[in-house]
Amino acid sequence: GCYNGRYYFVCTYLFYFLIDKYIAWYSKANTLRELQRYDEAIAVYNKSLEINSEFHWVWYRKATCYLRKYDNSKALENLSKAIELNSEKMHQNAKMDKYWEVVRDSEEFKKLIEEYI
Repeated sequence: GCYNGRYYFVCTYLFYFLIDKYIAWYSKANTLRELQRYDEAIAVYNKSLEINSEFHWVWYRKATCYLRKYDNSKALENLSKAIELNSEKMHQNAKMDKYWEVVRDSEEFKKLIEEYI
């Protein structure tokens, strides 16, 4: 295991490397999203999720890319995962964030939001 003497250092190094790596992918994807390069951003968010699929912000930001691509179904699917991982924060963001204005009145969005109240 990782806690047996000589392997501790290697495991600790790998652990911190992986943490930094998924944050690095997330940061790169955010930059691409801001540049309106949504397909590229989604691909890079997916790289982050390969390392840490529990990071709710990645799912949320990926959802906003799908919104900008007018793919509301995938946007809501990714938002659902973000809310599942951090219901209070993501639920509040979805209710307030300007990105969601385009679907806020849809039955699918309302159902998703009501599901986590």
